[in-house]
Amino acid sequence: YSRDIQPGDYIAFPFRSTLQKLGDSDVTLWNRQQTLLHVRESGVTSLDGEAFESSFWLDSNTGLVWKSVQTVVPGIPPIQTELIRPYSGDL
Repeated sequence: YSRDIQPGDYIAFPFRSTLQKLGDSDVTLWNRQQTLLHVRESGVTSLDGEAFESSFWLDSNTGLVWKSVQTVVPGIPPIQTELIRPYSGDL
């Protein structure tokens, strides 16, 4: 895989990552509890060998990611996202 990052004008620097299923966990999103599969991505950049981690909580039946905490660029705080509701085609 590769990513572009700023500052520094790093364009398409490669990295390696692996995904690990951590099992089901109860997650409360918007006052509603769901049992979701927790998956962790662990990786390292080839630019400087810096390690990073991201986590995803998804519906194991559909693959829909309801929550994520993602390291976009190593060394910068992660970004957390939570899905309010799945896309239903009514936009």
